[in-house]
Amino acid sequence: LITDGNSSVIGDVKGAFVSTAETQYLSLCMDNSSQFTVNALMYQQMEKSDENVQCNVELQQASTDQLEQFVEFAAANIGAPKEWLTGYYSNLINCKELFGYWQGTELLAAGECRLFDEFQTEYADLGMIVAQSQRGKGIATQVLHWLVKSANERNLTPICSTESSNVGAQKAIKRAGLTAVNRIVQIEFEL
Repeated sequence: LITDGNSSVIGDVKGAFVSTAETQYLSLCMDNSSQFTVNALMYQQMEKSDENVQCNVELQQASTDQLEQFVEFAAANIGAPKEWLTGYYSNLINCKELFGYWQGTELLAAGECRLFDEFQTEYADLGMIVAQSQRGKGIATQVLHWLVKSANERNLTPICSTESSNVGAQKAIKRAGLTAVNRIVQIEFEL
């Protein structure tokens, strides 16, 4: 549809997001693009990390009675809509894939170790949010070290992504032993 300029079924296709891991789709999009930008970096653990890496934080698995606290935490620290967060975090809690780093009763960081369906059983998709007041203190790196270790203990390859503009997250991800192997590219098409 894109290459033939025949997108009457769905309307004008003005752009696309494509992973550099999908080379044929990327080539098709690039051949028909007017411009493109890197939207996000996609990371993967290329080698298992050193077993002696010090992990100075201990995350606790989230429970259903903590759902509201996680939702409030994420809404305050990344601005995501509470309605969406409630469904998303509820699912993670039910799947035992959401963790918290606490200081007393204060949630300082949330970590995710999401597993995949029956088709991608070898990966764990990691995610984390650190309280704005705690950023720049190394907590993100420590949370990621914990999540990487958790994935490795289950013989899973950790992966994650971050926006190309989020330099702080990029540094933490690299320190946790992951490598940016692919990109998500935002493509705009000529109309």
